[in-house]
Amino acid sequence: MLPSVIAARSSTTNSLRSAKAWRCSRRWTWRQRRRSTTRTTISATATGSRSRSSRALAKCRRPAPARLKPGEFILGYPDEDGPPANLPQPEILSRNGSYMAYRRLQEHVGRFRDFLREHGKTHEEQELIAAKLMGRWRSGAPLTLAPEKDDPALGADLQRNNDFNYKEMDPHGYAVPLGSHMRRMNPRDTAANINRRRMIRRGATYGPHLPEETPEDGVERGIAAFVICASLIRQFEFAQNVWANDRTFHELGNERDPIIGAQDGTLEYKIPKRPIRKKITGLPAFTTVRGGAYFFLPGIKALRNLATLDDVRSNGNRSRSSSG
Repeated sequence: MLPSVIAARSSTTNSLRSAKAWRCSRRWTWRQRRRSTTRTTISATATGSRSRSSRALAKCRRPAPARLKPGEFILGYPDEDGPPANLPQPEILSRNGSYMAYRRLQEHVGRFRDFLREHGKTHEEQELIAAKLMGRWRSGAPLTLAPEKDDPALGADLQRNNDFNYKEMDPHGYAVPLGSHMRRMNPRDTAANINRRRMIRRGATYGPHLPEETPEDGVERGIAAFVICASLIRQFEFAQNVWANDRTFHELGNERDPIIGAQDGTLEYKIPKRPIRKKITGLPAFTTVRGGAYFFLPGIKALRNLATLDDVRSNGNRSRSSSG
């Protein structure tokens, strides 16, 4: 894991260029293991270009999002509320560093496929239910812009596949249900103070592919998620506790995130539809948290300072020994 942590930190400490590149190149997509075109996993993850930030920015052609202050991701810089506050001490740790949350989520792929077959008679119906849970089709095309069927061309078009809002285009959730995973993890223009909740997210799958029509085999597989932000409480924990697990999110009443929320078999999931909405009761858990940790990622200067602490301590011990 350390190489991933180091890579994530180095990508974020290039000031706003890297943060902008990650946001600009980021798109939600169904992750396809082994380049398979069949259903392989249930999670949607924020993915982005792994090239250098300049190349990522050069390739980005989607409408530019509202610019955020660098302090939302990198310590020591102004954030959306103004000058930085509550920084780590000593002072050398308070600039160019960040915080990272790590989560290891086991995905119950067989259970997810069984659920789709239970609630969809045809392959097309099953794919629609999967998209309604997630908010996007497997290609990455958002339901807001492709509500009836998948549109791979849209999913591959960075100019269009993230250019939408909810308040005007889908206020009642007829395209993207109000409780869907994508809508909870980024409510866009339907949430207050949204710029204070932004995060840089990266994910990678682990474990072997589960072939189609194969039941759960007892082998763990899932996703390792890495989230970088300037405040674990204000950004990461808020998203987990309020957006993902608050039953009253968008006044839904008895729902949690259908993909990563804490499901106990008593909750439901509502899919708005005219003339009568579809309500699924007893939603099972499609993921299980298997591990997690919080990390502080110091800047380069702070790392160099930390590397000298052993030398300073050793010199101090030798001085005391000689004086004794």
